[in-house]
Amino acid sequence: MYRCPTDKTNTANFKTRGNKLFLHLSACPAPATWVIMTAMTRAWWLGGLLLTSSFADEVGLVRIGENWRFTRTPPVATSPAWFEPGFDASGWATGPSGFTFASSLYEATSFYGTSAAYGAVLFRHEFTVTDPAAIEWLTLRLDWSGGFILWLNGVEVLRRNLPGLAGEPVPADFEPEIRPRAGTELIDLTEWQPLILEGLNCLAIQWHESSYGGYGSGLLPELLANFVRGPALQAATPTRQTILWHTAEPTDGWVEYAPDQEALETSEITPTGTTHAVTLTGLRPDTEYNYRVAVRSGDRVARCDERSFRTLKDAGPIHFAVTADVGSGLPRQYRVARVLRQLEPDLVIMPGDLVYPHFVARLTDYRWFSVYAEQLRTTPIFVVAGNHDTAYLRDGTYLESFAMPTNSVPLAEQQLTGDGPVGHYCYSFDHGDAHFVGLYVTMLYAAYDLPPDSPQLAWLEEDLAASDKPWKILYLHHPILSSGPHGTDDNNANGLRDSPELAGRLMPIALRHGVQLVFAGHDHIYERFTPVQGILAITAGCGGGSPYAVTRHEPAGVISFFHGHCVDVRLEGRQATLRALDEFGVEFDSFHFNLAPPEPSLLQAARHTPDFGDALPPDRDGNRVGQTFDFAGEPVAGVAGKFSSPGRLWVNVDDSRLHLGLDEIALLEGDDLMLFLGVQGRPGVSTMAGLGNGLPPPDAEGVNALDLLENLAFAPGFEPAVAIVLGDEFADRNDRQFVRTNVAQILLPEAENTMLTRPVSLGQGVFHLKPGFPDVSGTRIEQFDVLCESGTPAHEQAANHAMVSLPLSALGLVGGERLQVGVVVARGDPLVHSGPTGRWLDSGFIGTSFNGRGFLPAELAGLPVELPSLGLLLHGHSRPNGDVAFSWRIPPDRPCRLQQSETATGPFVDVPGQPEDVSVEDARASMVVPSDRLPPRGTRFFRLRSDP
Repeated sequence: MYRCPTDKTNTANFKTRGNKLFLHLSACPAPATWVIMTAMTRAWWLGGLLLTSSFADEVGLVRIGENWRFTRTPPVATSPAWFEPGFDASGWATGPSGFTFASSLYEATSFYGTSAAYGAVLFRHEFTVTDPAAIEWLTLRLDWSGGFILWLNGVEVLRRNLPGLAGEPVPADFEPEIRPRAGTELIDLTEWQPLILEGLNCLAIQWHESSYGGYGSGLLPELLANFVRGPALQAATPTRQTILWHTAEPTDGWVEYAPDQEALETSEITPTGTTHAVTLTGLRPDTEYNYRVAVRSGDRVARCDERSFRTLKDAGPIHFAVTADVGSGLPRQYRVARVLRQLEPDLVIMPGDLVYPHFVARLTDYRWFSVYAEQLRTTPIFVVAGNHDTAYLRDGTYLESFAMPTNSVPLAEQQLTGDGPVGHYCYSFDHGDAHFVGLYVTMLYAAYDLPPDSPQLAWLEEDLAASDKPWKILYLHHPILSSGPHGTDDNNANGLRDSPELAGRLMPIALRHGVQLVFAGHDHIYERFTPVQGILAITAGCGGGSPYAVTRHEPAGVISFFHGHCVDVRLEGRQATLRALDEFGVEFDSFHFNLAPPEPSLLQAARHTPDFGDALPPDRDGNRVGQTFDFAGEPVAGVAGKFSSPGRLWVNVDDSRLHLGLDEIALLEGDDLMLFLGVQGRPGVSTMAGLGNGLPPPDAEGVNALDLLENLAFAPGFEPAVAIVLGDEFADRNDRQFVRTNVAQILLPEAENTMLTRPVSLGQGVFHLKPGFPDVSGTRIEQFDVLCESGTPAHEQAANHAMVSLPLSALGLVGGERLQVGVVVARGDPLVHSGPTGRWLDSGFIGTSFNGRGFLPAELAGLPVELPSLGLLLHGHSRPNGDVAFSWRIPPDRPCRLQQSETATGPFVDVPGQPEDVSVEDARASMVVPSDRLPPRGTRFFRLRSDP
């Protein structure tokens, strides 16, 4: 029973609920012996700015990472006291738990650097309970140093390493005996359950750290009802679902489940213990089941709130999310976790480093299960180990924590499994149209290496060969490509960089069995690469850990990003859509990875004038600071090639110009992206052969990107008249002799002699497809990278966005026509090819079909694009002197006359001064009508007349 000191006054309120007696005691008056502390420093306030949302559920009454109010300045004695419900702490600082006085990388709010290295900090956290009677067991999970007092709704319930009896004050400057963190405790507070109120409740802590501080400093509180871990979904399949949970004291338990509106079913009862797992079998694929978990000890039974899960699919489109390197305990981790929940994916995959600094029992809940608790109730998360999970400190906790899928083709010998079950470290599973494989590759070091004769590689070969899914996806901790600091690792000390060495072992197997996507972590960056042999690799390694910087430029790297993030992936048919979201849910990258062209359709051009950013200042890398990709309408996504992707094509038009935009371009350094444009029904060319002089640089004709492209022809019905050569951030104008100065040495296995080893003059710009490739006059080009490239080496200059504008008159367009557009990517130095004149063409394209690859003859079929009807579009405005200025677009071969009338219905007569006063430029006519040709007063109506 709780007792206040005899020299304090109290009141007690008694009430009953069912057969229970509830006692609420008002708190003892606040102590009068506080010593006023100094004001908080800016470093402390930073913790208050890193806000996170509450997880609020009936299992985790107070979760790690939720916001607390705190102060180091003791409040004056008031009623209610600072540790009671109703106290106004709005003036206190705010920050997420856990807390530390150390300069730690692993707690959310640090008091390091405050004016006093030790002393008391007061904390308050309010939480809501809807049904207190449902709480049968109340548990405090606490990792702590120094000493503390803990109050629940104004009643002291716990005191550790501080003097005095319950209710006796402890001065704020009291320094307790040194007590570093000694491991997480599960403290039974069930006797205090009657203090829990329906509605708002308050948990308060007075924490005293000793001057020892250091990395042993910490306060990590969680208040839990009935369960101390879970319920969490694991090992999902189309017909099975495993659910695991932990309790603080031995119980047995079961799962009650059913599809919506169907009779409730009950699973088998688990053996009595604290760790529980139930696998539901015989489920229907792609079906939503409502469920809840019940636990029992003697006559005490508790159930969690009802949640639902959806079984995986046998086939069809899917939606999943990816993030890695998560378990820091920093606000970044909580923010990314919130974004993951908001995405509502079918499943999440996490390629390693789940817990920092090590995956050990005392941190497993704080860094992982509690952080993702609410999502784990509804969404399975599939994990593989990283170096921080098993390589640095391995005590079996990682294996004991999960129930991952087992393998249909088990390993003959599991690497480093110890006594763990086969299939825990690496495994595979199916969902919809995809086969997922999680690999155990933490780092290439000693026993963690992945030699060519590894049993894991033998298993991978057999596992992939056994799958007939159209999509095959690998995920592992160690990246196969990286521009981050781990991209230069040689942990096995064999003189080879680990990433390309790992790629050399995995890629042949992946290529033999049709793998398309590889996700990794390890480097705490987001990085997307060009396809490599048709495989798209993405590093998604900053789901909570501290960001890294780019230390070198991987030639295949397209985009790098150095903040917390996750990746949202949707697969439908042969199309994949990937979006990268930062820790606040803002999209910063998107990519469409298509294995086949979309269904044939007609692309509708949008009426819009893109902003080319003329007023923006240039940076030092061929971009404009703050440049955006300003196109409207709907694009069409191209097909990814073996080593590139042409991105998405946008077509806009206004009354005088045609605007073509390409985003999501993925090019290796030295690649040329070539866009071909024709007007349906008008003559163009059927082949590139014979248009140039066939002479290599440095011939005077130039435009060698097109001149030497004699292996490309066009399908019947596609006769382009204009070609646009793109690919370099520094090429923002027509330049027939443009030299690719940053050519990378990249070997193409299909053509080993095709390597760019020196700067090559290939040209960039817009050219007529006529002998000699004349320039198209009046064009405008902007090529750039949208993301800031801070830290990227200067020689990186492949554009991932391009905007091109050309006069409508260049193609004789007036609106309403149907265009044909096609895009291909070429690379390689044509000079080193010993065969017929031609360039090495990648298999990626935009169009309706593309037959050919490499130096072989190729044929491209264009994509139809319909322009809107533009009309004559007469514009006019008055000048201050009374003159009126008019302008209008000129239809080819259809002369127009400006006419005027005193009434809207006419009669109209020609305005005097035509055609001598009419100026023509860039398919537009303009004319100024002097005020003396207009009546002194009254209204005038003007129109354009064009005779057939």
